[in-house]
Amino acid sequence: CTKAQELVDELQSFFTSKGSKASSLNMAACLREMEEELLEVCPQHISLAIDIKAGDARVLFNAEQLQQIIRNLCVNAIEAIDGQPGRIVISVRNMDRNLLGLRHQMIGHTDTDRSATTAVRMKTVKGIKSFLMSGYLSNKRNYIELVVSDSGPGISSEILHHIFDPFFTTKPLSKGTGLGLSTVQGYVAGSAGAIIVETMHGQGTGVHIYIPIAEDPEGTILQS
Repeated sequence: CTKAQELVDELQSFFTSKGSKASSLNMAACLREMEEELLEVCPQHISLAIDIKAGDARVLFNAEQLQQIIRNLCVNAIEAIDGQPGRIVISVRNMDRNLLGLRHQMIGHTDTDRSATTAVRMKTVKGIKSFLMSGYLSNKRNYIELVVSDSGPGISSEILHHIFDPFFTTKPLSKGTGLGLSTVQGYVAGSAGAIIVETMHGQGTGVHIYIPIAEDPEGTILQS
């Protein structure tokens, strides 16, 4: 059965992610290399914009995993728009230290906090905008931010809290395994990164991924 094989492949990918070799890479360059592929995947009724504002700083990450993250989030965004005219924006930039007003909930002040790499918290602002946070950030590190946003209908709060749960899906069994976002979460957690999912009813969803900038032993930021 093809679907069963897809499930096995995703499980293998997820459970071997921690053992995958990371290398020093430029996230902006990786996204540029994928631009043609992403444009081909995107249906004609959806416009796709690539927005790169990061400098030459590098991260320690597995290149194949980063590509899979971008593909998974792009496919999710396409499916969220669900056949309607829409827009997807994929961007790479230096992290905003204000962190969407959620700084106090994202910063890990102790080693124990930062070790909770898949800890999930949710916050709703004025009953309109919701945020789902996974992992913690360190005050001592700088981060590159990857964002995939869509103009879809948004994610309800009842569903939002479960989107990282393995096998959780709102799709028919024939169309999804429910492992896409849990795989993304596993890859990001393995890099000591964090995720914020920002969504608003009728206004779309943005997935913000934060990966620490690589430094040499003396604390100097590595650049291309």
